[in-house]
Amino acid sequence: MSTAIHSFEDDAESVLNGMALSGAIMHNICRRGLAQYHTATPFHPANAPGSFMYHGLVHAMRELLVPIGWEFAEESLSFTFNSELAIALVVSSGNIHVGDEEQDPSFKYPKGPTTQSAIAGNAVQLGLFNGFEGFTD
Repeated sequence: MSTAIHSFEDDAESVLNGMALSGAIMHNICRRGLAQYHTATPFHPANAPGSFMYHGLVHAMRELLVPIGWEFAEESLSFTFNSELAIALVVSSGNIHVGDEEQDPSFKYPKGPTTQSAIAGNAVQLGLFNGFEGFTD
């Protein structure tokens, strides 16, 4: 699967605006998730920081987006979605290349059919990866 990277130096803010989001909202969500990561202590299980961050990210995303018209659902994934725009957001971990414009970022772990379907739907709906051959293959 090809990867398209949208950066703030490039066009990320316009892509986010097209999804009724902004860089400021996304930064706020990330800061709140990271704060939860840092609540883990040496007495917690080894996977606690990542679990705490995941839960914090999902919580922050929903808490910030639901008041501006987004909804959420629990299916096989924890979706936060905008029915009007027909798009959904899901929190996921990435590999070491996430954030590196010179590399090929991807998920940290393989994703199942529900996630792949949501990605393909968003990509087609928003034209996020137009010009990247094989994205939805």
